[in-house]
Amino acid sequence: MPAAHLLKELSDVSSRLWAARDLEEGLREMLAATVRLLDANMGNVQLFDTGRGVLTVVAHQGFERDFLTAIHEISIDADTVCGRAVRLRRRVVTEDVELDPSFAPFLEAARSAGFRTVQCTPLTTPRGDRLGAMSTYFSAPRAFDEEELVCLDVYARQAADFIERWKSDERLRRSEARLRALVKASCYSIYRMNEDWSGMRELNGKDVLADTAAPAEDWLQHYICPEDRPSILAAMRDAIDSRRMFDLEHRVQRADGSIGWTRSRVVPIEDAEGEIAEWFGSATDVTAQKKAEMVLQEEARRKDEFLAILAHELRNPLAALHSAFTAARRIGAGADATRLNGVIERQMGHLIRLVDDLLDISRITTGNFRLEKTRFDLAAAIRQAIESASPSIESGQRRLTVAVGDETLIVEGDRVRLAQAIANLLDNAAKYTLDGGRIDIMLKREGAEAVVEVRDDGVGIPAEMLPHMFELFARSDRAVVRGIEGLGVGLALVRKLVGLHGGCVEGHSDGADRGSRFRIRLPLAAVCAGEERSPCEDAAPPPRNVLIVDDDRDVADSLCMLLETMGVAARAAYSGMEALSLLAEVAPDVIFIDIGMPSMDGYETAVALRARPEGRRARLVALSGWGAEKDRLRSKEAGFDVHVVKPIDIAELERLSSAVSDARV
Repeated sequence: MPAAHLLKELSDVSSRLWAARDLEEGLREMLAATVRLLDANMGNVQLFDTGRGVLTVVAHQGFERDFLTAIHEISIDADTVCGRAVRLRRRVVTEDVELDPSFAPFLEAARSAGFRTVQCTPLTTPRGDRLGAMSTYFSAPRAFDEEELVCLDVYARQAADFIERWKSDERLRRSEARLRALVKASCYSIYRMNEDWSGMRELNGKDVLADTAAPAEDWLQHYICPEDRPSILAAMRDAIDSRRMFDLEHRVQRADGSIGWTRSRVVPIEDAEGEIAEWFGSATDVTAQKKAEMVLQEEARRKDEFLAILAHELRNPLAALHSAFTAARRIGAGADATRLNGVIERQMGHLIRLVDDLLDISRITTGNFRLEKTRFDLAAAIRQAIESASPSIESGQRRLTVAVGDETLIVEGDRVRLAQAIANLLDNAAKYTLDGGRIDIMLKREGAEAVVEVRDDGVGIPAEMLPHMFELFARSDRAVVRGIEGLGVGLALVRKLVGLHGGCVEGHSDGADRGSRFRIRLPLAAVCAGEERSPCEDAAPPPRNVLIVDDDRDVADSLCMLLETMGVAARAAYSGMEALSLLAEVAPDVIFIDIGMPSMDGYETAVALRARPEGRRARLVALSGWGAEKDRLRSKEAGFDVHVVKPIDIAELERLSSAVSDARV
């Protein structure tokens, strides 16, 4: 074949080869050209599977189906022409299969297929990696001249380069497909930047950022907040100069127009010369985490502020108590002593309310809060709340107006706790109302609800504080500036207590110095026939004797002294064993027992007392620092009638000491 014709044929087949749509089409073109070059009758191209060590036919010409089935897969370890050629990485030629002894096992197959000569040229990479083989078959014996073999090597090189290029492209396609699948499955926004970050080439925003499939030069203005651009540019320049990862948390303009937070990580992609060709990055939406972080920071700030305020709140009454006790020791009895006793009583009440509120918040939050539910007239709880809040209202000569009305509004709940919630609203009104101001409380029906409204003409609530006023430890800056003390617990406790009763609380203010209004809404209970407003119960006659059992002598003695002022005969025992020894002598009607005593604790003491006749007829009251349901249950199992969380309120002490009841609480 003339050289010019060979060159034209090579050019044509190269064009057809690289224009092929897939691997099989390209190899068919290459095989057809090789068959024409050598004037062969048949031919095939096989690809090598490195994992399995076999050759598989992917292109063929001129064979019958039976022969193709037989040679479809051949191991390179087999002693065949193609096996040897690929295994040895060199061409193998059998000029006449009838005369070659090594072909004897395959002679019948060759006769059936109709060929006498076969050559197999291995296809390898320039590095020597096996890719496959290209074989041609001839119906008559023949030899090959040097020119034919050189052309055959050129065609084989073209086929090998095409296979290698196709495999490389296929790996790239699979990699891109995996990347697209990863992008689709992930929650990350994926983007590409040019080498100097002056343009964004592509962005898949995952509904967080606005997508762009075309180059964007204005990405900085489009996605980054103006005040954040200097820090972004600085980090970007540092990444370019150092050729290292860009890693930064920053704000972004989200697809919905809002401002969010993202964690951006971008790495450089280098070209063959080691120069940065582009940057590939991911952006994680961390808006929710940042909001949670800011909430935690705000909570931490509030807690720090709370601890500082708590120390201040405790220091004030403790200082007053210390001064009053010191003065009482010096002046003795008289009018001044009476005045000092008033100071002590007020400050102790303040301390107890402070601790009670904190404990109640903790119990409700942890699920250890217990309601003693009954049906009662809500007006009774209001009267109780007014009595509790009177000292704070009267201290500044504030005027309180009460409008309860004549209608009996029965609710179901814990009267003491609802009175506590209403008292907290009254205390809050007194705290934020200037001396001489006015506070109103009213009770009314609205549909199926009872509404308690507390209104004042005090300093009001700033608009920015309204959404947060029922949050724990919430205090307005206006209150701080005016020197109004408080922990920011009262309103949070009101909301929790009312919520436990199936009600809600709402607050409103028209602004600074325009007062405030709070409403508690509670579902009304169905009124039973003959149910009227509960009159104050006449106090039952006190029992003859009360026994106080506490290892803390000061606590036991002070409770005895307090009971004696109520007309109750009280004795103290400083251990469980001493209580047992005094039982027959004292014959107590009520026994108050501290749970946390050493050696013989309150539970053991109760069990031992119940084992004696004098102990079986007495009312046993547990005094404990814990009030969870499991603590109450354990007290009941030990034989206690009542479980009281310390410190015991004076009114509660008087009530429990006033009558003997067989009913267990």
